[in-house]
Amino acid sequence: MSIISIIGVTYFFLPIYMKYNSKRVLIVWINGILYHSTKNRYLRMYDIICNMMMCYYTYTKDERAIRTILFIMIHFMINNYILKKKYISLNSSHLYHVLCIQMPLSLCLESFLSFDNNKDGNNNSKNYVGIIK
Repeated sequence: MSIISIIGVTYFFLPIYMKYNSKRVLIVWINGILYHSTKNRYLRMYDIICNMMMCYYTYTKDERAIRTILFIMIHFMINNYILKKKYISLNSSHLYHVLCIQMPLSLCLESFLSFDNNKDGNNNSKNYVGIIK
């Protein structure tokens, strides 16, 4: 069990769900809790695939999310590589995961949801606040 990742996914995604009632955010939160509390390899793959599909969906709705999505994907691969090579400890890997994957993903989703909920025909692209511009 990874208490660091469970706290991270709860801290970053539960408030966004409560604010926007987003099914995507709820799925990310539930999948994160399930995987990080069990460390089941099938749940891991399910979590990764769901997150990839939701990132793709977000990108298809707003192409400005691509930089953040690429940032997350690159850091996911880096984290897995440096953990596998034992350059960092498991706890450091969990912290890296929270700071470089969960936090940017939550900021990207919240920014997208905020922008999407405020569309009234008068908004322009300046209102979109992403983690990486």
